[in-house]
Amino acid sequence: MATGGKILTELQDEFCECPICTEEYDEDKHVPRVLPCQHSFCTECLTKGVKRNKLVCSMCKKSYNLKEKGIEIFPKDLTRRNLKDILGRLTVNSCTVCRRLESVRFTCTVCKSNLCKACYKVRKSSECKTHLFKEVQCDDNETPDSSLDSLETNDKNICTIQGHEHNKLKFYCKNKQCRKSICSNCTTKEHKHHDWEELDVVYSKQKDILLGRLSTTRKKLEAAIKVKSLYDDDLDQVVKNLNLETEKINQQKQQGIDFLNQESERICDMHKDNVEKAVGNLNKKLHFLQSYIENAKECCSISEQLLKENEASFLAVEKTISNKLEIFGSEIFEYKKCDVHVDVALMKRKYETLKRKVQILKRPNCTCNNVVTLTFKRDDEKEKEPTASFLLKMVAYIAVFLFIFREYKTWWNLPFCDMEICDDTTLLFTNSTNHSSFCRSVDGVGAGSFPVKIVGNQTCGDKESLFVYRGVFLNQTVSLIGRYDMLKFYIRLSDISVSSIGKTFLKIGFSPSSIYSGTNEDGFEWGIRRSSDGEWIELLNPNNSVSARVSVATNAHLVLNYGIHLDNSTKTIKIVNRQSKKVLDTFYITDKYSRCNTMFFQLYEKSLAKISVKSLSKGVSFNPDSTYSSIYISRDNKTARNYVPVGESSITKPLIQDIEVHNCTRLCVIPFTMWYPVLVSDIDDVFHLYISSFDHSNEELLLSTLECNIFISSVVEYIFSSHPKCLSPSLHLHEDSSILPNHLFRQMQNFALIIDKEKETTILRINFHKYTFPTPVPFHQKDFILRFEVYNAMDLYLKIDHIKDFPYINIVLYPFLNQGLLVIFNYFIYISLLLSIIYCHYLLVQD
Repeated sequence: MATGGKILTELQDEFCECPICTEEYDEDKHVPRVLPCQHSFCTECLTKGVKRNKLVCSMCKKSYNLKEKGIEIFPKDLTRRNLKDILGRLTVNSCTVCRRLESVRFTCTVCKSNLCKACYKVRKSSECKTHLFKEVQCDDNETPDSSLDSLETNDKNICTIQGHEHNKLKFYCKNKQCRKSICSNCTTKEHKHHDWEELDVVYSKQKDILLGRLSTTRKKLEAAIKVKSLYDDDLDQVVKNLNLETEKINQQKQQGIDFLNQESERICDMHKDNVEKAVGNLNKKLHFLQSYIENAKECCSISEQLLKENEASFLAVEKTISNKLEIFGSEIFEYKKCDVHVDVALMKRKYETLKRKVQILKRPNCTCNNVVTLTFKRDDEKEKEPTASFLLKMVAYIAVFLFIFREYKTWWNLPFCDMEICDDTTLLFTNSTNHSSFCRSVDGVGAGSFPVKIVGNQTCGDKESLFVYRGVFLNQTVSLIGRYDMLKFYIRLSDISVSSIGKTFLKIGFSPSSIYSGTNEDGFEWGIRRSSDGEWIELLNPNNSVSARVSVATNAHLVLNYGIHLDNSTKTIKIVNRQSKKVLDTFYITDKYSRCNTMFFQLYEKSLAKISVKSLSKGVSFNPDSTYSSIYISRDNKTARNYVPVGESSITKPLIQDIEVHNCTRLCVIPFTMWYPVLVSDIDDVFHLYISSFDHSNEELLLSTLECNIFISSVVEYIFSSHPKCLSPSLHLHEDSSILPNHLFRQMQNFALIIDKEKETTILRINFHKYTFPTPVPFHQKDFILRFEVYNAMDLYLKIDHIKDFPYINIVLYPFLNQGLLVIFNYFIYISLLLSIIYCHYLLVQD
């Protein structure tokens, strides 16, 4: 909370300073004058702003033509002059040090500083420490009413609008846009249809409100002072108790320090001789090595210099130098680790003993007597621990661990195709027009029904198969050059949920291409979102700032009638409210965006809000070929929705992605990783996996997602408002019709198809579960297709794994462990029930 001094400063900065030069208003050069637009500036700044008898307001940019009198035609701002006088008197009556509006009790006779009672006691002002103070007589029983009445002024309140001179301010306009005092002429002109009331009545009401709040705050202030005094007493008591306890602790600490010093000195003295002996031996070796290094360096230097001399000089000393080099060269240097481990181990044992004693001293529940009794026990009185059996156990444990680790590493890294002779099968995502509506990574490894940010470069759809995530393109391109277009759209929002707070659920975008790569970096877009407080529906411009907002509540219905004006003359795109004819946002088209002639709409999940977008422009509709699987298009292609309208059938066009499998002749492995959300917001969010021949003459369902038919699914749906999805194999391929077990929070699943054409069996592995069934007809061919179909707003991402990375342990060990653990768990349940029955029978017999 701001203090009184800060509030005075803020009021002075806002109302008593010129917003241009930030100088304080006065009666000389900086006399405040008010413009017809009700903005006030000082006389000097207004004079400087006059150019060719014209003045432009620095705040609202309105222009005014000046007459021969110049800026004298603008009246003086008497309101700000009166407010400056009031604030000046408040400043005089406030404490010079803390700036609070307390009663001034003392005045410095030297520097004329005013101090309240609290600041006088502590002498906060260093300049007045040695000065003389004079006590000021004041009334402690001064009421808020009397203090405020002393601030009233007797200046005449007159209207400052041109043409209304000498009219007294008798009324007050209460409109949100105005909130100011007006005269009689104002009530018949500018404020004719506004809500206004007599100035005296409004003044009396607001003054009563202020006095009431002031009285309440004074009472709260007195209560806060009392509570503070109680806390001060508690603080003094706590500090006093702390000092007493600290003194006791210091005494105990000193006793412990004395004991530890004596014990450490005894241990150090015990090993001092051994250390000195070891240091002496090391110094002898170092002295010998240092002497050898110096002599050998000198001999080598002399030899190198001798090689540069003439023959006579060389032969004169060659024999002596050669003998020296032979002696130096015959030395053998080998590092032998010093035998100090025994001493170090003994020292370590002593250190551990001392450490245990320190830990005993540090125990919070030990009394001083207990500490002394424990710490005076001698080391040589302890019984020696048997180490032979302990060492044998450690060796056995290490051997078993190394064996298990070696075998585990061997089996883990052993590929399946090294144990079996596999076909050199090739897997790749198809790029054909009709079966490639996913977003595919450039390296050809991953594909998804939605743009994945972590994948990097990716291509969504192609030139003939348009794609925009959860959206749809228009049926024609728009021209940003050469003509004027106006597109009309009717947007209806309904069933706006609580989960939509702070989220964007509709985007209107322009892109230079119909291939959507996951981001619209080369284009621009507007967004419609719900504010973070949930009270507004906001229009976000391409710069991600709010351009307009409409009040809305949860479960409400809202209609937005927007017009999109494409104006080539001004090179702008304007978003217009067609009902109020108001321009909501203007976007200037630069050269960077001149090629953005493809327009699209993105309608996010209906769990946020039901969205319907209808084109009202003639000849402008939506392209049904570019529709995402969660978007519903009307029969006339004029309306796009993110929900199924009443009376119409559900959507039948899914997103499709094929994986081509080549060269599967005898035994082939098809590993891939699949990511999908287990909890979905819409029950229609599903996907299917088909196996098909290249000509699509034979096609069979292999896998699909269904709603989990378990009790926990109802609980999850009630708590999280989501539907759990489980995987289910095709009934005619696998005799077990039960839903595959699946963790509700596991989103990534590892899949593998192992096709053995000689045995005519196919194994489907999902994580640690294995399902075996007869080989379907499409698998009898050498080349076939795995087709993924995604319906509604289901998010699905696929990643093709390398065949060589598929481990053999996944086929052999994991299913065995999984089945073994299941059997053990069943036996545990049976034994627990049996023991419970026996215990209940025992209790009955005892009774």
